[in-house]
Amino acid sequence: MTTQLSPEMSLLLSKMTEQLNLQTKTITEKITAAVLQKVDEKLQPIIEENVKLKDEIENLNKKIQNLEANSKRNNVILHGLPETEEENHDDLNTLVTSTLRGIDVDIEKGEIDRLQRLGRKGDKTGKIRPILLATTTLQKKIHILKNKQKMKPNSYITQDLPKSVLQAKRDEKNRYKNDNEKRKRSETPSPGNANKTLNKIKRKDAFQFMRERSYSLSDKKTHRN
Repeated sequence: MTTQLSPEMSLLLSKMTEQLNLQTKTITEKITAAVLQKVDEKLQPIIEENVKLKDEIENLNKKIQNLEANSKRNNVILHGLPETEEENHDDLNTLVTSTLRGIDVDIEKGEIDRLQRLGRKGDKTGKIRPILLATTTLQKKIHILKNKQKMKPNSYITQDLPKSVLQAKRDEKNRYKNDNEKRKRSETPSPGNANKTLNKIKRKDAFQFMRERSYSLSDKKTHRN
């Protein structure tokens, strides 16, 4: 036989349960806060170390970029100059010196620090490999770049830029292209707008017709009178 609690006992039990739950919640929150504090204390040095490492890596990347830029300081790249299967270094030297002579730039053997084709020979793409020319002086490089507009069709000269600079230029070009495409899309009227414009013109023509019709009828009445 089940004993039924009196209302007073039921209320007391309910209050005790409520108090127990409240104490349990308080204890849990305190334990959680204490654990999180300990975790934060352990993680904080690691976080600070990661920040320092990121700064060091960024500084190292900047130094590497500066070193790369300095190593390419006197370099130019010649594009589109014909390549033969039997081409050797002497042939390459003759090709480059004669090409530069054609754009009014005389370059002596002692003014060439490095000269080579870029890329793997015998590439299946069939593209002509560009030529890297490293001059011994910056003045000679500047002279070459000033006359680069004189190159024959399908050939041209560019600077030998670091990869980071080239990537930044590509990103800027892509942003400019995307902005242009968005602007063109916004300027091109949609079929719905075009139909609305056409309907407006039609309505305008209809109103003009009604006005002309009205004037015509008024003229007829005037003549009759």
